Amino acid sequence: MALDKGSFSKTGDLEPMEGSHLPISLIWGAFLREEYNEEELAKSWQRALLERKLALQSEGILAQGSPIHVADVAIGTGFGILRTIDLLQQSHPDEFVWWCSDGSQNMIEACRKETQRLNLSLQFWLKTWHELGDDHELQNRFHFVLCRGSSINYVLGWEEGGGPEERSRWIEAVLTSAQSFFRIITPGGEMYIDVTTQEQLDTERDECNCVVDIEGVRHQLHEVVIRKEAPPDDTPGFTPGSSTGFMREWTTRVAIGEVSYPPSTRKSLHLPHQELITILESVGFQQVKRESVRGEQYTGFFFKKPKK
Repeated sequence: MALDKGSFSKTGDLEPMEGSHLPISLIWGAFLREEYNEEELAKSWQRALLERKLALQSEGILAQGSPIHVADVAIGTGFGILRTIDLLQQSHPDEFVWWCSDGSQNMIEACRKETQRLNLSLQFWLKTWHELGDDHELQNRFHFVLCRGSSINYVLGWEEGGGPEERSRWIEAVLTSAQSFFRIITPGGEMYIDVTTQEQLDTERDECNCVVDIEGVRHQLHEVVIRKEAPPDDTPGFTPGSSTGFMREWTTRVAIGEVSYPPSTRKSLHLPHQELITILESVGFQQVKRESVRGEQYTGFFFKKPKK
């Protein structure tokens, strides 16, 4: 089972905190370097973005000599992508203009710390996905938009109580988010979204236990995810049957040294790949390509916004 994206900077960021739960950014952060090869991931994205830049130039979407404007709308703690930005700034300075956002203040703060560690100069915006499309300064602005880490499946997962029960509300939120993504991409530009693999979607119960030693302190994360049939819902959904299907429920336990935190539970959307494609095509995206990036643990899709 793949862990969510994130990173950690030092053990001090993981000290026991008041309250019953750790911030989201810290729950995941310390474990991902155990699961991913960040350097390989960053080099893969470096190659992928350079290829996209050349393709946009050949299609006449991006003028020769002009920088490509890239948005990461689920930057999280910046795991993988900040190292990618670092590599691109070294190899192709001034050719990429980055805009980074997240809907979580905890994630933004963790990402800012990692940015300082890498000596990068970046700005971050605290924005939910539906806010992106309403910002007139962002409309038709970006040549390429990233939404990594299977983030779309958690579109409502950080709400109080771990997200609503009604599956139709999740589908409507994905649709609204897709509309926002479409608005901020320049005509002819592209969108990348990755999601849970079909193999994991088909699994009724999955479990992950990860233990890492950080500066002599034992950190343990134990996750169980269960596929559950969504309860009956009379709310009109995006398409007939969108209110029926499955949700995924996650139970997470974290222990740091001798301190064990109470378990936290959240939901995520069980989103079959074809349903995602149907939603994105409904808002205007075309030329869907399934193309995972080397080093990622999710299934990736590239979508094109038509030229005017």
